[in-house]
Amino acid sequence: MDDYPRGLQVEVTNTCNLDCVMCVRRTWKGVEFRHIDPRIYERLIDESAGRLERLALYGFGEPLANPRIAEMARLAREKLGDAFIHLVTNGTLFRGKVAEQLLQTLDQVAFSIDSFRAARLAAIRRGAESYDVLANLEAAAKMRGRRARVGVATVVMKANYEEIPEMVREAGEMGVDFMVLSHIVPYRVDMGGQAVYTLVSREAVELAEKMGEEIVELGHRAVYQMLGEIYGKYGGSARGGAYEKYMELWRRLESRGYGLNEDLVIDAVRMKPLLDRVEEKLREAERVAAEYGVELEAPGVYADSTRRSCPYIDSDTAMVTASGDVVPCMDFAYTHTLYVNKHLKIIRKVSFGNLAEKTMSEIWNSPRYRRFREVRRNFSRNVPWCADCPFSTRHCWYTVENKYDCYGNEAGCNECIYSTGLAKCII
Repeated sequence: MDDYPRGLQVEVTNTCNLDCVMCVRRTWKGVEFRHIDPRIYERLIDESAGRLERLALYGFGEPLANPRIAEMARLAREKLGDAFIHLVTNGTLFRGKVAEQLLQTLDQVAFSIDSFRAARLAAIRRGAESYDVLANLEAAAKMRGRRARVGVATVVMKANYEEIPEMVREAGEMGVDFMVLSHIVPYRVDMGGQAVYTLVSREAVELAEKMGEEIVELGHRAVYQMLGEIYGKYGGSARGGAYEKYMELWRRLESRGYGLNEDLVIDAVRMKPLLDRVEEKLREAERVAAEYGVELEAPGVYADSTRRSCPYIDSDTAMVTASGDVVPCMDFAYTHTLYVNKHLKIIRKVSFGNLAEKTMSEIWNSPRYRRFREVRRNFSRNVPWCADCPFSTRHCWYTVENKYDCYGNEAGCNECIYSTGLAKCII
């Protein structure tokens, strides 16, 4: 018997009325902007009837920019019954009759808001100054008899992390039900400086704190000694004191499931005061959330390579883009750049088929898509983690693009920030 996804994320449009500073859309080239074909959407909903548990009606565009969004939500409710149906919106267009219809039809609506200060919000989400997003949020939260839970999705970055506890307080006073905090995913070099987390483990940072800058020189010498041996520069074994001492540190971390990239680790040590401050603000936000009864989902500030997982794989969810392509996640929906581990890489689109040509069941059960999911069922064991590798900051082939990883997996997820839980998906 054919399998079927438990969850679907349908990008009802990839058009948007804002120009957010951190948005992946700023890296796109040659993308056709469009709403999803109504025929594809209707066939998909018909096929999913009685089989789907969750449906997310959003992607990289603003869902309310599609004039049929209320009708699409109504059709999904009619066909899918008790399935959990939700969307994420920038909130600019969430008002009037459409907003009322969605709040009565959906199970959840999340507003993407990164500050409750109008000027700061407009500086981050450019174009938002033309709308009253906060008034729309408050009206939605206070609407009587609404079906949908109303929440806030916030991108945490250097520009706003100090404000997070106060945002939770104000959201609670508005009557908001939940907040989801996600660290920034830097798609460009200039946004890398907004990150307030590290992709190395807390254990590696604590070890490096004790050693100080010595770990950098030690790591560099060890790596070059290894390379010298590989290429035969020294006519024999080049492994000496630096290599052996470095490998002893590696073994200590490896026994706990971690690796060591001294460049990234020493950067994290230098960032430690900032990381501590961000952790303090996130814990304060949790206390405020408990006080106001706001359900809060907050990330940490360190990655843990031993606890990585894919939210799409874990929930058996596929994404459908506005063009009808079935992709494994938002990160693989469009070709774009990513700034990670001190380098810029190309993330190429990964599509398993198009709904104009095949059914969701056919695509989901294709051998290639099945293999993709099976490998990622045990993510930490089957997918390498570049932040723990000394070669990831030295132009390693597998960090240039996502075609493969060094374990031979097609479509490398070896630098996926979402897999660490630092960045969050609402699916």
